[in-house]
Amino acid sequence: CRRLRTALRQFAPLLVLPEGVSPQRVGALARSAGLCRDLDVMDERLRRELLPDLPQREREALTPVLRQLGRRRRQAAAASAAMLAGQRCHTLLRRLEDWRHQPRFSPLAEQPLGDWCVIWLAPVWAELFLQAGWWPGEANAKTLHRLRRRLKASRYALEGLDGALSAAQQARSEEHTSELQSQFRISYAV
Repeated sequence: CRRLRTALRQFAPLLVLPEGVSPQRVGALARSAGLCRDLDVMDERLRRELLPDLPQREREALTPVLRQLGRRRRQAAAASAAMLAGQRCHTLLRRLEDWRHQPRFSPLAEQPLGDWCVIWLAPVWAELFLQAGWWPGEANAKTLHRLRRRLKASRYALEGLDGALSAAQQARSEEHTSELQSQFRISYAV
Protein backbone atom coordinates (compact mmCIF):
# COMPACT_ATOMS: atom_id res chain seq x y z
CA CYS A 1 0.00 0.00 0.00
CA ARG A 2 2.79 2.43 0.84
CA ARG A 3 4.47 1.93 -2.51
CA LEU A 4 1.16 2.28 -4.34
CA ARG A 5 0.35 5.48 -2.47
CA THR A 6 3.78 6.87 -3.32
CA ALA A 7 3.40 5.93 -7.00
CA LEU A 8 -0.05 7.52 -7.18
CA ARG A 9 1.28 10.73 -5.61
CA GLN A 10 4.42 10.76 -7.72
CA PHE A 11 2.71 10.13 -11.04
CA ALA A 12 -0.60 11.91 -10.37
CA PRO A 13 -0.09 14.33 -13.30
CA LEU A 14 0.14 11.35 -15.67
CA LEU A 15 -2.83 9.34 -14.41
CA VAL A 16 -6.57 9.68 -14.88
CA LEU A 17 -7.78 7.62 -11.94
CA PRO A 18 -11.33 6.40 -11.38
CA GLU A 19 -13.59 8.25 -8.99
CA GLY A 20 -12.88 7.33 -5.38
CA VAL A 21 -9.26 6.31 -6.02
CA SER A 22 -6.68 8.67 -4.58
CA PRO A 23 -3.37 8.56 -2.74
CA GLN A 24 -5.24 9.59 0.41
CA ARG A 25 -7.61 6.61 0.24
CA VAL A 26 -4.74 4.22 -0.44
CA GLY A 27 -2.93 5.93 2.45
CA ALA A 28 -5.73 4.95 4.81
CA LEU A 29 -5.15 1.31 3.88
CA ALA A 30 -1.41 1.78 4.22
CA ARG A 31 -1.73 3.18 7.73
CA SER A 32 -3.80 0.24 8.90
CA ALA A 33 -1.51 -2.40 7.40
CA GLY A 34 1.57 -0.31 8.19
CA LEU A 35 1.01 -0.32 11.94
CA CYS A 36 1.05 -4.11 11.96
CA ARG A 37 4.22 -4.16 9.85
CA ASP A 38 5.89 -1.51 12.03
CA LEU A 39 5.20 -3.56 15.15
CA ASP A 40 6.63 -6.66 13.46
CA VAL A 41 9.80 -4.77 12.54
CA MET A 42 10.14 -3.35 16.04
CA ASP A 43 9.73 -6.80 17.62
CA GLU A 44 12.25 -8.36 15.25
CA ARG A 45 14.82 -5.60 15.82
CA LEU A 46 14.46 -5.88 19.58
CA ARG A 47 14.79 -9.66 19.58
CA ARG A 48 17.57 -10.00 17.00
CA GLU A 49 19.66 -6.85 17.29
CA LEU A 50 19.23 -5.28 20.71
CA LEU A 51 18.29 -7.98 23.24
CA PRO A 52 21.20 -10.36 22.57
CA ASP A 53 23.68 -7.65 23.62
CA LEU A 54 21.91 -6.78 26.88
CA PRO A 55 22.75 -8.29 30.25
CA GLN A 56 20.31 -10.96 31.50
CA ARG A 57 18.70 -8.64 34.07
CA GLU A 58 17.87 -6.01 31.42
CA ARG A 59 16.51 -8.68 29.06
CA GLU A 60 14.21 -9.91 31.80
CA ALA A 61 13.09 -6.34 32.50
CA LEU A 62 12.04 -6.01 28.85
CA THR A 63 9.85 -9.15 28.93
CA PRO A 64 6.68 -7.16 29.80
CA VAL A 65 7.46 -4.73 26.99
CA LEU A 66 7.73 -7.59 24.51
CA ARG A 67 4.42 -9.03 25.74
CA GLN A 68 2.75 -5.63 25.34
CA LEU A 69 4.24 -5.32 21.87
CA GLY A 70 2.77 -8.73 21.01
CA ARG A 71 -0.66 -7.67 22.28
CA ARG A 72 -0.54 -4.45 20.28
CA ARG A 73 0.52 -6.40 17.20
CA ARG A 74 -2.43 -8.80 17.56
CA GLN A 75 -4.81 -5.85 17.96
CA ALA A 76 -3.31 -4.13 14.92
CA ALA A 77 -3.58 -7.36 12.90
CA ALA A 78 -7.25 -7.75 13.85
CA ALA A 79 -8.00 -4.13 12.92
CA SER A 80 -6.11 -4.53 9.65
CA ALA A 81 -7.97 -7.74 8.80
CA ALA A 82 -11.32 -6.06 9.53
CA MET A 83 -10.38 -3.11 7.33
CA LEU A 84 -9.27 -5.39 4.50
CA ALA A 85 -12.54 -7.32 4.70
CA GLY A 86 -14.59 -4.12 4.62
CA GLN A 87 -16.64 -2.75 1.73
CA ARG A 88 -14.49 0.39 1.33
CA CYS A 89 -11.37 -1.67 0.75
CA HIS A 90 -13.11 -4.00 -1.70
CA THR A 91 -14.53 -1.07 -3.66
CA LEU A 92 -11.14 0.64 -3.84
CA LEU A 93 -9.42 -2.58 -4.94
CA ARG A 94 -12.09 -3.29 -7.55
CA ARG A 95 -11.72 0.22 -9.00
CA LEU A 96 -7.94 -0.12 -9.10
CA GLU A 97 -8.20 -3.52 -10.77
CA ASP A 98 -10.63 -2.15 -13.38
CA TRP A 99 -8.27 0.76 -14.02
CA ARG A 100 -5.35 -1.66 -14.37
CA HIS A 101 -7.18 -3.47 -17.18
CA GLN A 102 -8.19 -0.23 -18.91
CA PRO A 103 -5.79 2.47 -17.74
CA ARG A 104 -6.33 6.10 -18.67
CA PHE A 105 -3.53 8.64 -18.84
CA SER A 106 -3.20 12.38 -19.26
CA PRO A 107 -1.54 13.82 -22.39
CA LEU A 108 1.65 14.35 -20.37
CA ALA A 109 2.03 10.57 -20.20
CA GLU A 110 2.85 10.57 -23.91
CA GLN A 111 6.20 12.28 -23.20
CA PRO A 112 9.35 10.16 -22.67
CA LEU A 113 9.89 9.68 -18.94
CA GLY A 114 13.65 10.05 -19.16
CA ASP A 115 13.22 13.71 -20.08
CA TRP A 116 11.20 14.28 -16.92
CA CYS A 117 13.19 12.30 -14.32
CA VAL A 118 14.77 15.34 -12.70
CA ILE A 119 11.39 17.04 -12.43
CA TRP A 120 9.81 13.90 -10.92
CA LEU A 121 12.59 13.52 -8.38
CA ALA A 122 12.91 17.20 -7.37
CA PRO A 123 9.85 17.24 -5.06
CA VAL A 124 10.85 13.88 -3.57
CA TRP A 125 14.32 15.12 -2.61
CA ALA A 126 13.03 18.54 -1.56
CA GLU A 127 10.49 16.99 0.82
CA LEU A 128 13.17 14.70 2.21
CA PHE A 129 15.93 17.25 2.79
CA LEU A 130 13.61 19.97 4.12
CA GLN A 131 12.42 17.74 6.97
CA ALA A 132 13.02 19.28 10.41
CA GLY A 133 14.47 15.99 11.68
CA TRP A 134 17.77 16.75 9.93
CA TRP A 135 18.36 19.88 12.03
CA PRO A 136 19.92 19.38 15.48
CA GLY A 137 17.71 21.89 17.29
CA GLU A 138 14.54 20.50 15.74
CA ALA A 139 15.10 16.76 16.20
CA ASN A 140 12.50 15.17 18.47
CA ALA A 141 10.44 11.98 18.32
CA LYS A 142 7.80 13.53 16.05
CA THR A 143 10.21 15.13 13.56
CA LEU A 144 12.40 12.03 13.48
CA HIS A 145 9.35 9.86 12.77
CA ARG A 146 8.39 12.15 9.88
CA LEU A 147 11.94 11.97 8.56
CA ARG A 148 11.89 8.17 8.72
CA ARG A 149 8.63 8.13 6.75
CA ARG A 150 10.04 10.52 4.14
CA LEU A 151 13.12 8.32 3.75
CA LYS A 152 10.91 5.33 2.97
CA ALA A 153 8.76 7.33 0.59
CA SER A 154 11.89 8.56 -1.20
CA ARG A 155 13.10 5.01 -1.64
CA TYR A 156 9.70 3.98 -3.03
CA ALA A 157 9.74 6.95 -5.42
CA LEU A 158 13.11 5.85 -6.77
CA GLU A 159 11.75 2.36 -7.31
CA GLY A 160 8.92 3.93 -9.32
CA LEU A 161 11.43 5.39 -11.74
CA ASP A 162 13.20 2.08 -12.27
CA GLY A 163 14.20 1.90 -15.92
CA ALA A 164 13.93 5.64 -16.52
CA LEU A 165 17.21 6.37 -14.76
CA SER A 166 20.45 4.86 -15.96
CA ALA A 167 21.43 1.70 -14.13
CA ALA A 168 24.28 3.54 -12.41
CA GLN A 169 22.04 6.46 -11.33
CA GLN A 170 19.39 4.07 -10.04
CA ALA A 171 21.87 1.94 -8.10
CA ARG A 172 23.66 4.97 -6.63
CA SER A 173 20.40 6.66 -5.60
CA GLU A 174 18.97 3.49 -4.04
CA GLU A 175 22.25 2.79 -2.25
CA HIS A 176 22.40 6.30 -0.77
CA THR A 177 18.75 6.22 0.27
CA SER A 178 19.05 2.76 1.84
CA GLU A 179 22.22 3.82 3.66
CA LEU A 180 20.49 6.92 5.03
CA GLN A 181 17.53 4.83 6.12
CA SER A 182 19.77 2.23 7.82
CA GLN A 183 21.76 4.88 9.67
CA PHE A 184 18.54 6.56 10.68
CA ARG A 185 17.09 3.29 12.05
CA ILE A 186 20.16 2.74 14.19
CA SER A 187 20.19 6.28 15.63
CA TYR A 188 16.40 6.30 16.08
CA ALA A 189 16.46 3.03 18.03
CA VAL A 190 19.23 4.28 20.31
